[in-house]
Amino acid sequence: MNCSMDLHYLCHELVLYIEFLSKFTVGLHYGGFFCWVWSLKELCDGKISWFGNCEVDTWSILWLNYFIEQLGYTKTHVVETYRLLPGKDLAIGLSIICRGFRY
Repeated sequence: MNCSMDLHYLCHELVLYIEFLSKFTVGLHYGGFFCWVWSLKELCDGKISWFGNCEVDTWSILWLNYFIEQLGYTKTHVVETYRLLPGKDLAIGLSIICRGFRY
């Protein structure tokens, strides 16, 4: 490989990395209940759905309403929405976004 090919490869990798940083995936855990297993809080009997290619520039908390609708919840359901703080577990890392929201 010569220098021009190395530079092209490096630039291509850099573009892919920048694109990777501009998009992320949201994982929604739903349909279960919280329980304690030993000293750890767990979500039991739930399901997980992944919503990929979310763009950093256009992300809004309002997208959660769309995702919840995609999971089959209607406006008659009462939904509690939490987020898990980065690097934390369920026992100490949950932060409430919306409690008792009638979707």
